[in-house]
Amino acid sequence: MSPAQRRRRKRPRPRIGDVIEIATPKGFAYAQFTHDHPMGGEVLRILPGLYASRPPDLAALVQQRERYVSYYAVRAALRDDEIEVAIVRQFPVPARNRPFPLFRSMGPPDPITGEIPFWTLWDGWDYAQAQRVERLTEEQRDLPLGSFPSHPVFIERIVNGWKPRDWPLPSHVLYFPTEVAAQVAAHRLRCHECGYLKVEVQQAPPGSLPPERQWLTTAYGGAPPPAAWVAAVEAELAAKSERELRAELAAAEQAAPEAEPEPPEEPPMRHFLYFPTEAAAARAATQLQAGGYTDVAVRPPDSEFSEEEETPPGTRPLDREWQVVASGDTPPPGEPFGDTREHLEALAEELGGEYDGWEMAVRD
Repeated sequence: MSPAQRRRRKRPRPRIGDVIEIATPKGFAYAQFTHDHPMGGEVLRILPGLYASRPPDLAALVQQRERYVSYYAVRAALRDDEIEVAIVRQFPVPARNRPFPLFRSMGPPDPITGEIPFWTLWDGWDYAQAQRVERLTEEQRDLPLGSFPSHPVFIERIVNGWKPRDWPLPSHVLYFPTEVAAQVAAHRLRCHECGYLKVEVQQAPPGSLPPERQWLTTAYGGAPPPAAWVAAVEAELAAKSERELRAELAAAEQAAPEAEPEPPEEPPMRHFLYFPTEAAAARAATQLQAGGYTDVAVRPPDSEFSEEEETPPGTRPLDREWQVVASGDTPPPGEPFGDTREHLEALAEELGGEYDGWEMAVRD
């Protein structure tokens, strides 16, 4: 059996109310699939606790107040053999969680100060009519984030007791006249006892800062470095020669642990359609290619499907149908793609098939 066939028959498709079991380094976590919004995406409520084994009373767990709500590419994770998630049960979504959640998204941060100019609050309806606020209230800081976390970020948040109000990370900025001085400061901050989650270097927009402050080293998370330490580092590195700075930077890079290789690039968004005949699948593929999809593949039914295997109630046995996978660009953050979904659903229905949703890469 090919890897593609194994992915197709390994796990069932998610349905509203499904309880998802998620393997983490600290045990199993559980979440409930509550919404599959045509403009927003798949939504999970993250349930409390980490467990060495599956709890005997999942029904009681589902009734508990969730830790937080999050977007998550459920279908992509279920199709990925390297991600340990599984559908284990299905229960009604609690009444309090049935309305679509209110999500918050931030506007583009100021490149110098990191200040966020506004927040957008979206309730699942017309995004163009979403509410904008300059500052979040204490209550709004607990609203879920309007972005999809990658799988590693999703797991990290679960095991570290993360909450939506922990984001965005606090930022701390140091200023330097040259890029090499800023890079040296970045290496020092990565080793600093404050334990920053990320440190990056960038140049200020032209004319926005004086020459002696045009390169910024920004540390995210953790406590702000002591003011005396910042002043000393800025003065020391500004006084050093280019040669001295490059020598320190080379030594720091040589001592740094080797970076892990970048994972292979995956299609940013894939759509899955199923058809009862090869002719229908071929016609769909032709129309999708004409519509601008850059990569369209037609896959035959799973030849090793067993008639004795159960098909979940209310679903079609998709392992016995022709699969069409179409890859295309991911919409910009915050831009709805309901029209895309409606178009694909209409195309599948016209040819006697079924649109089975979309996925984005989740392992980056």
